[in-house]
Amino acid sequence: MLILTRRNNSAFSYQEFAIQQPDISFTQAFPGVVTTDILKHSHFPLSWLSPLMSVLLYPVTVTPAVCAEYMLWAMFDGKKGAFRRDNHGEDIGKKNYYGSEEARKKLWDHTVEAVKV
Repeated sequence: MLILTRRNNSAFSYQEFAIQQPDISFTQAFPGVVTTDILKHSHFPLSWLSPLMSVLLYPVTVTPAVCAEYMLWAMFDGKKGAFRRDNHGEDIGKKNYYGSEEARKKLWDHTVEAVKV
């Protein structure tokens, strides 16, 4: 099982991995906004904004435990192949997906060439 969380080119990568390894589940997950104290421990301007940001973002955030539950469910729910999951672990399929087979193949070929030893 492999989880990729970057939303950019990782979509092409996990799809290509799923094509090359059809017996494995590959999941791309977007965890959403998780309440952490990362801003509190950051540099000066952000550390002072932490309490305000926490209050403003509270309605759209989840705790790390809830996020972990969603992401674990998404990871173990996947069958064989490639899946895209939202912040609740639900399969979103091709919603807001703007890639193409040609772009996926080009990126894969470039990556293989770039890491060739």
